[in-house]
Amino acid sequence: MTWWLFRSTLDEAKDASLLLYVVDAADPTFREQLEVTRTVLAEIHAEDIPSRLVLNKADCLDTVQKHLIHREFPDALVISAQKQ
Repeated sequence: MTWWLFRSTLDEAKDASLLLYVVDAADPTFREQLEVTRTVLAEIHAEDIPSRLVLNKADCLDTVQKHLIHREFPDALVISAQKQ
């Protein structure tokens, strides 16, 4: 996906009352992807919209990884869409 297409997709976020960042916590590059998303939201002046971080694929993380994720992102929801 090109940068401008990603940005135009996020342009819709300006009308939102809540943004959910649903991230694959098992992907080692998720932090960088999250940062790109936040950067683009700031560029389109949507950084002040309330948001919630949802870290998915908790079932793919071991106990140590889950602990570290909870420490780094204490307000995030850590879930597994596959297992409940």
